[in-house]
Amino acid sequence: MHFFRRLSSPLHLATSIICLACIILPGFAVAKMHFSPVLLLDQEYTDNYFRSEIDQAEFWVTQISPGFGWEFFTDRSRVNLDYAFSYFWNNSPDGNIDASKQDYPGHDLNFYAGYRGSSRLTLALSDVFYLTREPALTDEFSNIVDRNKYWRNRVEPFITYDIGEKGEAKLGYRNDQLQWLEQRPEQENSSENRGILTLTYHLNDTNHLDLDGQFWNRDYDGIQSDYNSYQAVLIYRREFTSSWKGEVGAGYQGRDFEDPNFKDLDEPVFYLGLKGDTGVSKLEFLLQHNLVDYTLGDEYFTALRGDLYAEHMFLEKIRAYLGGYYQFSDFTTGPREDNTFNGRVGLGYLFLHKMFELGLEYSYNQRDSNDAASDYTENRVFLSLKLVYDFASK
Repeated sequence: MHFFRRLSSPLHLATSIICLACIILPGFAVAKMHFSPVLLLDQEYTDNYFRSEIDQAEFWVTQISPGFGWEFFTDRSRVNLDYAFSYFWNNSPDGNIDASKQDYPGHDLNFYAGYRGSSRLTLALSDVFYLTREPALTDEFSNIVDRNKYWRNRVEPFITYDIGEKGEAKLGYRNDQLQWLEQRPEQENSSENRGILTLTYHLNDTNHLDLDGQFWNRDYDGIQSDYNSYQAVLIYRREFTSSWKGEVGAGYQGRDFEDPNFKDLDEPVFYLGLKGDTGVSKLEFLLQHNLVDYTLGDEYFTALRGDLYAEHMFLEKIRAYLGGYYQFSDFTTGPREDNTFNGRVGLGYLFLHKMFELGLEYSYNQRDSNDAASDYTENRVFLSLKLVYDFASK
């Protein structure tokens, strides 16, 4: 536990990643590397920065994000590292609001390293770290709207064993830390330890069955009740063509709270997903039902959520896309029910050998709740310029 807490600072995390890369990646003589510096300049307007129905505040948010993507691989090893440092400047036309208090530096890191020790055994480690004010990143189904700053770090070492043509077994451990840097009383720091076992059976080259079992403990630093959860899901996956694949899964989750005053939860789990990528067009759809993992004030809920994203490239330079989600949240601790909707549409223009993209996006957010204090609507507009330059070397 203390090892993973030390990993949580950006400096220790970066140092550990470099050491792991050196350990996992022998065979530099036949290595290949790709390096891509990235720069994003973004200007955002929102008419409800704090996502409040009563105290709506207009904000202009200026973002500059230098970063890079790095890929290093041999015939038996692979490392991927994507990192971006962002700084956000905030201004408000309302003279009564000091928007500069919301200025902050952010971090976004995604790391993977894998080593194939034999023809059947693969050792790997992934890590995701970010420091942000975006509340949606606290949990996949998050309904938090507070703009307080926090960081989250998720480390996952795992082993995959290839059983041959008929399947594989994957055993993993996940440590997830969430720490608030600005904190209200109900915003508690949290840690999660999770064990994951996935057994895969290949029916044939295009049809597969997965049995996924997970057990985890979430520990809060304050008065919220810690809990243990266990989940089992049977998943069917199919590759329809080289461009299209889908999957459907169903199972069960149980959750036992350590505080005897809370009723234990038992919920069915299911999801349905479809992905397609032809090189010119993309489509992603996901429908899922599950319990929220991290929340505030012990207010847990089941979420039924549908996500959709579609993209098409016109004339090899114009990227048009639309997407969004709908989520119905049914609270287990009371009669509250939320209906949350997000829709976005955008255009991107690629130029100078597709190194630059000029983008314009509109996003609409709305939450309707039988708890009137939880309602809000928000309109957002983004104007962005992105640079990606790929260096390739052997």
